[in-house]
Amino acid sequence: MPDPSTIALATAVATGTVAKIAEVVSQATIDDFKSFRKTVFRYFRGDPEAQEALDEALLEPDDEAAITAVAGHLERAAEAEPEIRRFMDALAAQPGQVTYGPVVNRADDVSGTVIQVGHVHGGNVHGSGR
Repeated sequence: MPDPSTIALATAVATGTVAKIAEVVSQATIDDFKSFRKTVFRYFRGDPEAQEALDEALLEPDDEAAITAVAGHLERAAEAEPEIRRFMDALAAQPGQVTYGPVVNRADDVSGTVIQVGHVHGGNVHGSGR
Protein backbone atom coordinates (compact mmCIF):
# COMPACT_ATOMS: atom_id res chain seq x y z
CA MET A 1 0.00 0.00 0.00
CA PRO A 2 1.37 3.43 -0.89
CA ASP A 3 2.45 5.69 1.97
CA PRO A 4 0.11 8.48 3.16
CA SER A 5 2.04 11.30 1.48
CA THR A 6 1.82 9.50 -1.88
CA ILE A 7 -1.93 8.98 -1.33
CA ALA A 8 -2.22 12.73 -0.64
CA LEU A 9 -0.30 13.52 -3.81
CA ALA A 10 -2.45 11.11 -5.84
CA THR A 11 -5.58 12.76 -4.44
CA ALA A 12 -4.19 16.19 -5.29
CA VAL A 13 -3.36 15.08 -8.84
CA ALA A 14 -6.86 13.65 -9.33
CA THR A 15 -8.65 16.68 -7.90
CA GLY A 16 -6.25 19.40 -9.00
CA THR A 17 -6.36 20.72 -5.45
CA VAL A 18 -3.02 21.59 -3.92
CA ALA A 19 -4.68 22.04 -0.51
CA LYS A 20 -4.72 18.23 -0.24
CA ILE A 21 -0.96 18.27 0.34
CA ALA A 22 -0.33 21.47 2.28
CA GLU A 23 -2.24 23.55 4.77
CA VAL A 24 -0.48 26.81 4.00
CA VAL A 25 0.15 27.04 0.29
CA SER A 26 2.79 29.38 -1.08
CA GLN A 27 2.89 30.49 -4.69
CA ALA A 28 6.03 28.37 -5.12
CA THR A 29 4.13 25.29 -3.91
CA ILE A 30 1.28 26.04 -6.31
CA ASP A 31 3.74 26.43 -9.18
CA ASP A 32 5.56 23.20 -8.24
CA PHE A 33 2.26 21.35 -8.01
CA LYS A 34 1.11 22.55 -11.43
CA SER A 35 4.41 21.45 -12.95
CA PHE A 36 4.23 18.12 -11.11
CA ARG A 37 0.68 17.47 -12.29
CA LYS A 38 1.61 18.24 -15.93
CA THR A 39 4.65 15.96 -15.64
CA VAL A 40 2.55 13.14 -14.19
CA PHE A 41 -0.09 13.49 -16.91
CA ARG A 42 2.61 13.44 -19.60
CA TYR A 43 4.35 10.42 -18.05
CA PHE A 44 1.11 8.47 -17.50
CA ARG A 45 0.15 8.96 -21.18
CA GLY A 46 3.01 6.59 -22.02
CA ASP A 47 1.70 3.87 -19.69
CA PRO A 48 -1.81 2.66 -20.60
CA GLU A 49 -2.40 1.04 -17.20
CA ALA A 50 -1.34 4.20 -15.33
CA GLN A 51 -3.44 6.35 -17.69
CA GLU A 52 -6.49 4.16 -17.07
CA ALA A 53 -6.01 4.46 -13.30
CA LEU A 54 -5.65 8.24 -13.59
CA ASP A 55 -8.74 8.51 -15.80
CA GLU A 56 -10.76 6.57 -13.22
CA ALA A 57 -9.49 8.78 -10.38
CA LEU A 58 -10.28 11.93 -12.37
CA LEU A 59 -13.85 10.69 -12.85
CA GLU A 60 -14.25 9.46 -9.25
CA PRO A 61 -11.80 11.37 -7.01
CA ASP A 62 -13.56 10.06 -3.87
CA ASP A 63 -12.97 6.43 -4.90
CA GLU A 64 -10.28 5.18 -2.51
CA ALA A 65 -9.34 2.27 -4.77
CA ALA A 66 -8.84 4.59 -7.74
CA ILE A 67 -6.67 6.98 -5.73
CA THR A 68 -4.65 4.08 -4.31
CA ALA A 69 -4.07 2.79 -7.83
CA VAL A 70 -2.81 6.21 -8.95
CA ALA A 71 -0.56 6.37 -5.87
CA GLY A 72 0.93 3.00 -6.78
CA HIS A 73 1.64 4.22 -10.29
CA LEU A 74 3.16 7.41 -8.86
CA GLU A 75 5.53 5.33 -6.74
CA ARG A 76 6.63 3.32 -9.79
CA ALA A 77 6.96 6.49 -11.87
CA ALA A 78 9.11 8.09 -9.17
CA GLU A 79 11.48 5.11 -9.31
CA ALA A 80 11.80 5.41 -13.09
CA GLU A 81 11.67 9.18 -13.56
CA PRO A 82 13.96 11.45 -11.48
CA GLU A 83 11.87 14.55 -12.24
CA ILE A 84 8.76 12.94 -10.73
CA ARG A 85 10.77 11.83 -7.68
CA ARG A 86 12.12 15.36 -7.22
CA PHE A 87 8.63 16.87 -7.35
CA MET A 88 7.21 14.24 -5.00
CA ASP A 89 9.97 14.79 -2.45
CA ALA A 90 9.60 18.57 -2.61
CA LEU A 91 5.81 18.50 -2.34
CA ALA A 92 5.79 15.90 0.44
CA ALA A 93 8.11 18.16 2.44
CA GLN A 94 5.44 20.89 2.57
CA PRO A 95 3.73 21.47 5.92
CA GLY A 96 1.08 18.82 6.55
CA GLN A 97 -2.64 19.23 7.11
CA VAL A 98 -2.05 19.23 10.88
CA THR A 99 0.00 22.20 11.97
CA TYR A 100 1.34 20.42 15.06
CA GLY A 101 3.14 17.73 13.12
CA PRO A 102 2.31 14.98 10.68
CA VAL A 103 -0.55 12.77 11.85
CA VAL A 104 -2.09 10.09 9.69
CA ASN A 105 -4.76 7.82 11.09
CA ARG A 106 -6.72 5.06 9.50
CA ALA A 107 -9.37 3.14 11.40
CA ASP A 108 -10.95 0.38 9.35
CA ASP A 109 -13.55 -2.03 10.65
CA VAL A 110 -13.48 -0.62 14.17
CA SER A 111 -15.76 -2.44 16.58
CA GLY A 112 -15.12 -0.12 19.52
CA THR A 113 -14.53 3.56 20.08
CA VAL A 114 -11.71 5.47 18.42
CA ILE A 115 -10.59 8.70 20.05
CA GLN A 116 -7.82 10.99 18.88
CA VAL A 117 -6.74 13.79 21.15
CA GLY A 118 -4.10 16.33 20.33
CA HIS A 119 -2.62 19.08 22.42
CA VAL A 120 -4.60 18.63 25.60
CA HIS A 121 -3.78 21.36 28.09
CA GLY A 122 -4.80 21.80 31.70
CA GLY A 123 -6.32 19.28 34.06
CA ASN A 124 -8.15 17.18 31.48
CA VAL A 125 -8.54 13.59 32.63
CA HIS A 126 -9.79 10.91 30.27
CA GLY A 127 -10.51 7.34 31.14
CA SER A 128 -11.98 5.49 34.07
CA GLY A 129 -13.35 8.33 36.21
CA ARG A 130 -10.12 9.51 37.76
